[in-house]
Amino acid sequence: MAFPPEHLAATLAPAIHEYYRAQAKREGWTMKHDVSFAELPETLQHANLAAARRIPSVLASVGLSIVAEGSSAPTLAPGEVLAILEDRIEIAAIAEHEGWMAEKTGEGWIYGPRRDDTAKIHPSIIPYAELSEEEREKDRSAVRNYPALLQRAGLKLQRSPAELTS
Repeated sequence: MAFPPEHLAATLAPAIHEYYRAQAKREGWTMKHDVSFAELPETLQHANLAAARRIPSVLASVGLSIVAEGSSAPTLAPGEVLAILEDRIEIAAIAEHEGWMAEKTGEGWIYGPRRDDTAKIHPSIIPYAELSEEEREKDRSAVRNYPALLQRAGLKLQRSPAELTS
């Protein structure tokens, strides 16, 4: 059962934002916009939509694809999904970071040692391998949360067709 990518993004973007808010509280991060998705500035709503649009390609990097609940395609149990993600977490985290970086640089952001949203400068616009362990863990954590986000949207995961034949 196919689903439009923009529908997927619109469904997942608010869940991504709420996950980030919860993580910020758990980790003690300072969060400038601790408001609901609907109250976010348009630029931050766009960032969450971009994050949602990245999910299918990040999952594809580790041999997984999204299917709608009720699809006749064979899907994976939650434990299987988590095992696959954990086994390939660095591959997925790198794909997540590279996707985020491409989105940011496409909007004119550049690297700088201190974040400045007005000047579009961000210290994480560097290769994944150069990130601090704390920053790499943010990417890993985002990937680990994909199954829960997809489940909330009524979506499941399966092995990508290429994985099934290999």
